[in-house]
Amino acid sequence: MKALSVRQPWAWLITNGYKDIENRSWPTRFRGPVLIHAAKGMTGAEYNDAYHFALDVGIKIPLYNELERGGIVGQVTVTGCTDNSLSPWFFGKFGFELAEAKPLPFLPLKANWASSISSIRSRPMIDFFYLQDSRSNVGSRAMFWRNGGGYTSNLSEAEQFTREKALKQYECRETDLPCPAAYVQGLAEIGVDSQYVTYSEADAYHNEDGRVYVAYKRSWDGNDLIWLNGKDGPTSNLEDAIHPGASATADYLKNGFEIWPCGYIVERSRRVVRASLLNHKQALRAVGLKLQKIKPQRHSSYYYRTNCQGCGRFLNDTQRYLGCPNCGGSNAP
Repeated sequence: MKALSVRQPWAWLITNGYKDIENRSWPTRFRGPVLIHAAKGMTGAEYNDAYHFALDVGIKIPLYNELERGGIVGQVTVTGCTDNSLSPWFFGKFGFELAEAKPLPFLPLKANWASSISSIRSRPMIDFFYLQDSRSNVGSRAMFWRNGGGYTSNLSEAEQFTREKALKQYECRETDLPCPAAYVQGLAEIGVDSQYVTYSEADAYHNEDGRVYVAYKRSWDGNDLIWLNGKDGPTSNLEDAIHPGASATADYLKNGFEIWPCGYIVERSRRVVRASLLNHKQALRAVGLKLQKIKPQRHSSYYYRTNCQGCGRFLNDTQRYLGCPNCGGSNAP
C-alpha cells in the first residue's frame, strides 16, 4: 500500500478524522487508501502552533510526549486534490482531500521507510538526498549542506537535492557525500543546542504541567546538552531523556544536575543525526546508486617556472641556474 509521511501532531489530527486536508507544494493524481506515516521529527514550535490552531477549532490534541512518531499510525483515503478549499485546514498550495480516516496500531519504521512502502509523491522520496560533510562532525552529530550556504547539524535547515544535483556536487567535491533523505530522517534524534537556551529565559518560562528535563552540568555532545536517561546513563537524544514532575526537582538539583522546563526545551529542540549511524554504502545501495571514484585532475604547475631566453622552453629553478637542457643557454639572474 502507498503511504503519506506527515509530521505530528498533524498525523494524529488526520488519523482521528479531524483534519480533512493535507497541504503540499505539489499535486497528485492518486486516489485511494494510503497509510499515514508519522515522521520522526517534531519541534516544540511545530507542536505549539498545531496545538493552538486545533484549540481554535475546538480540538485538544495529546501532549507532546504522547504522540507516536517514526512509524505508521493510521490509514486514510485520498478522494481528490484541490488548489482551492473552504476547509479550515487548507493552506495551499495544493490540498489532498481526505476521508475514511482511522487510527491503526503503531508500527515503527525507523529505517528507510520509503524502501518498504511506496510514497504517493510524484517524485519518490528516495530521489532526494542530503549532502553530508564527511570531513568533520560537531560532537557526534553529522553536518549537512544548509539551505542558503554553509553547513548545519539541524535537519530542518539542511538542503535536499535531487539525485542529479547531489551527484553533480559530489563530483565537484567528493567530501560532500550524498545520503538518501528518507534514510537520514529515519535515523534522526532530537537534540538541544546549548547556545540557544539560557537560565534567565527558562526561569521566566510558564511551565504549565511542571515537568522538567534533567541535564548534566557542563557536559555537551558538541553543542548539545546531555540528559539523564534513567536507564543507560547520559544521552544527548531528548527522546530518551527522563522528564519527572516538579516534586522531584529539589532532589536532582541537590545531586548537581540542571533542571529545564519541558516546554521550554521542546520549543528549542531540533532533529539531528549521529554520524556513526550513517552507513553510506548500504543506504546508496538501497536506492540503486553507486558513487564513482573521483580521479584527481592532473595540473601542470608553472607558477615557479620561467622561460629560457634562448629557446623559450619552460625551466624549473634548478635548470635556470644549471643551464637549459634543450639549448644549453644560461638563464641565471
